[in-house]
Amino acid sequence: PWMPQAIRVPMLIAMVSLGIGALDFPIPALGCWVSDRVPVHKRGSYMAWRLGFASAATIGVLLFGGPFLDTMQGKALVGLASIFGIASGLRLFAVAVYMNVSDRSAPDRVSAPTLSLFRDTLRKPNLGRFLAYASIMHFGTFIAAPFFAPYQLEHLGFSYSDMLYPVVVMTIAGLVGVQVFGR
Repeated sequence: PWMPQAIRVPMLIAMVSLGIGALDFPIPALGCWVSDRVPVHKRGSYMAWRLGFASAATIGVLLFGGPFLDTMQGKALVGLASIFGIASGLRLFAVAVYMNVSDRSAPDRVSAPTLSLFRDTLRKPNLGRFLAYASIMHFGTFIAAPFFAPYQLEHLGFSYSDMLYPVVVMTIAGLVGVQVFGR
């Protein structure tokens, strides 16, 4: 609401792009850290436990957030700012936890993955096409989400809870799947 109408959509797309980058930036480092610290025979169960904990937290936030935003009729900006403030605080807590984890020197690797190895992998016909497709779909979903949510609220008459309950079901299904296949 504080930006001129002409630049709102490009600024939203730019901010979503930066958000995606900030969210995905530490993933390779975390993956390397896990592969250095967690034995191969326990890696699947560790990742299943980790994702299970994250899924439980997501479900808790969604079950609290939807009804909370429904009660904030006319004050959605205050409600969203409250939820984002809580999420930011929890993210800082996670950073503090990871900063206190002991990081002994990493074992020597025979060959570490490099950017050129990734680029060469993208040139393989099937995998390269799949990665390009998945990347474009992922990016497109993130770009469309800020526009789809208001459409659901205003034109389809959904409440915040109506929008979040399917996400809870999807999260539970993912949690069960990871627990089954992560062993």
